[in-house]
Amino acid sequence: MDDGTTVNTTVIQNAIDSCTIQAYPQGCKVLLSGGVFKSGALFLHSDMTFEIAEGAKLLGSENPADYPVAKGYYLYSYIRTSFKARS
Repeated sequence: MDDGTTVNTTVIQNAIDSCTIQAYPQGCKVLLSGGVFKSGALFLHSDMTFEIAEGAKLLGSENPADYPVAKGYYLYSYIRTSFKARS
């Protein structure tokens, strides 16, 4: 669903998972087009292209559960720092 609120992780991931070199020896592309899609973590693989068409948007889910650490997602600890330029 391209409404910008429905979480589409499973549908998008299924398309990515079916885009294999075995199924498509000439190469494969997953294309998001014509809408606003929301997703959690997506796991890409070699020998494929993931493209977001002009005019389409891919939003990240606000739900931390949509980024499962057990599936390989790594939570980085971000530290905000400020730098002062030397003259």
